[in-house]
Amino acid sequence: MLHFLKLLFSQVEAACDETRLLAIANQKLAAFDSLYG
Repeated sequence: MLHFLKLLFSQVEAACDETRLLAIANQKLAAFDSLYG
């Protein structure tokens, strides 16, 4: 049971990292767009 929870938690953590990276990429894209768009 504990192993399952750890596995689930690590997957959620990875998803959060991906989401954060996507948000950063979107911000950079928006800044780039406002500068050069």
